[in-house]
Amino acid sequence: MSPRTEALVVHLFVAADSEHRADDLARLRSTWQACGSALGMTGRVPDIDLDPKAGWDDDGTRSTGLLAARTRPGSGVCQAVLRREHDVFCLSAVLEPDSAEGVGWAELDRRWSAAAGGSWPGVLGVARLFLARTADSAAVPEAVRTGVPADPAAPLAWRERGITVPQGFAVWEASSRVDTRPERRLVVLAAEDRDVELSAWTWLGAGLELPPLAKYLLHAAKMRYQLRVWKAAEGVGNLRREADTIIQRLLAAVGPTWEPGRGPSWWRRSAS
Repeated sequence: MSPRTEALVVHLFVAADSEHRADDLARLRSTWQACGSALGMTGRVPDIDLDPKAGWDDDGTRSTGLLAARTRPGSGVCQAVLRREHDVFCLSAVLEPDSAEGVGWAELDRRWSAAAGGSWPGVLGVARLFLARTADSAAVPEAVRTGVPADPAAPLAWRERGITVPQGFAVWEASSRVDTRPERRLVVLAAEDRDVELSAWTWLGAGLELPPLAKYLLHAAKMRYQLRVWKAAEGVGNLRREADTIIQRLLAAVGPTWEPGRGPSWWRRSAS
């Protein structure tokens, strides 16, 4: 297999106005701080604040914008940025150590999991993008089959379901097929000379905006979150339907003299 450079980009989407807002922001703040304490992103990005300051406590009047950024000093690219996208906080991080370190997807995935911890109620969704640039397109299928930290619930056939997007990148989704999944894992491969385009599509868009792929993932995460809420309420719907069935049986048992809008005859007699 020809050499390839591997990186991990993560987009974490957290509701800015949920009913558990204080707890959600506390967990988000903890994750942001872990980017510094656990992942070494203690440096300041020029012209961008290291600390979100008042951005954490915004009352919702701020529509969108970059709140803060941090970077790891030294070689490689390890950075994180925090944005407000209307009613969602977006914490995005890229982990791409120097190639001399010999660190691949599996270790980068482990490092992020150790730093960020698990999910919590306010998380709308999280996307882990496993990126690689390779010189030999013939090695792409093998690169996908080996070393990708796929979701354990992902079907084995995910390796055969790659597509080429209009931007020219090869993309696979190594996620569970359950529609309510809060986490998605995508593999994105590009030619070595497409580094700038790959970064602009997956990590940082023009003007440090949320990139196109992340925008799609954000809106998809909102939809999947709503689906989870709807699924969670299925029990209430079942109870309502059971109650309707029992009432219909009760009405049929007490007598056939039902007059629309006036209630059954036994109720009218008891109320008179």
